[in-house]
Amino acid sequence: MINLFDTSVLLGANSFIPHGHCYLWRSPLVSLHVASDAIIAISYYSIPAGLVYFVKKRTDLPFNWIFLLFGAFIVLCGTTHVAEIWTLWYPNYWESGILKLATAAVSIATAFALISLIPKALALPSPAQLEAANKALEAEIVDRKKAEAEVRTLNAELEQRVEERTQELTLANDELQNYTTKLEQSNRELQDFATIASHDLQEPLRKIQAFGDRLSSKFADDLPEKAQNYLERMQGAAGRMSTLIEDLLAFSRVTTKAKPFKPTNLEKIIDGVISDLEMRLEREQGKVIVGDLPILDADSFQMRQLFQNLIANALKFHRPDVSPEVKISSEVTDVGLCEIKVADNGIGFDEKYINKIFTVFQRLHSRSEYEGTGIGLAVCRKIVERHNGTITATSTPGSGATFIVTLPLRQKNGGQS
Repeated sequence: MINLFDTSVLLGANSFIPHGHCYLWRSPLVSLHVASDAIIAISYYSIPAGLVYFVKKRTDLPFNWIFLLFGAFIVLCGTTHVAEIWTLWYPNYWESGILKLATAAVSIATAFALISLIPKALALPSPAQLEAANKALEAEIVDRKKAEAEVRTLNAELEQRVEERTQELTLANDELQNYTTKLEQSNRELQDFATIASHDLQEPLRKIQAFGDRLSSKFADDLPEKAQNYLERMQGAAGRMSTLIEDLLAFSRVTTKAKPFKPTNLEKIIDGVISDLEMRLEREQGKVIVGDLPILDADSFQMRQLFQNLIANALKFHRPDVSPEVKISSEVTDVGLCEIKVADNGIGFDEKYINKIFTVFQRLHSRSEYEGTGIGLAVCRKIVERHNGTITATSTPGSGATFIVTLPLRQKNGGQS
């Protein structure tokens, strides 16, 4: 048995005869095989060189390692043909066999690798598919360019419109500024008028009332009945005029005498109002029920004025046969607002007049039925609006009314409005 690890056997040429003896050393036949094997070997060696060059240039190709494996297989195939030429003169058949074994191993590995790559290779897009994809991409590019052109056109039109609108807004802003300036001037004139009214108009009224009181107290018995009636009507008119001026001043002072907002305890405010109205409550046999009220940012003086007007309004418009009862409650919402309800059991009103009752000088009843100037609820509305809130009411004639005041718990501007 031959030992494969015996180098004297593997490398020795004495045991075999050269392959050329098989060709009887005929020169034409030997030359034919040598030339054929040489050309095949050269061709085989040139193919891997081309594959290596191709792989280096196209690094983007998927599974390009298969080309290198093919190159190794082809190199070994070429080397077997070189071995065929060698064994014509040198009988190194063991080396030639080992070379063929190596070639067989590489060929098997290449075959298995190729079989595993066939599904992936088949999944690659065909030239027709690539061409269709390219055409679709070109069409998409054309559409996109068209869309971009339209967008540029629209942007240009939009910029032009924005410029035109900016000019319009600038003109409107200038007009608004002029209007604001005129309004500020008008407000200053109104404040000046309020100052004049508080002194110059009140002084003559005081004298009329004072002299009327003297006439009534000293000469009432000397005056005829008709003159006494005139005197009473004069004094009543002067008193109403004085009340009207005071109410107008209170309406204007909501903005002219406003104070910054500070944390205000509404329960203490309403306790003070109830104390001020104590005698009237006793006279009318009325009562005020106060629930839990919050602390919120407000002008405390105006809050006192607001609730004094609302409670006094409820006492004034009570039903003759029913003792007035006022309930005050509150509820804080999730958005930082406080809803305060002032409900009474008075005469109520028709809700179709809801907007009218908060307007200056608007009355639902004659002066002979109920006293007043029609300014109290207008003052309430102005106070609430200054506090960035709202006021409304619900009512049914004969069943009382509920005034609903909604105010923010925290003010943003500190009351400088």
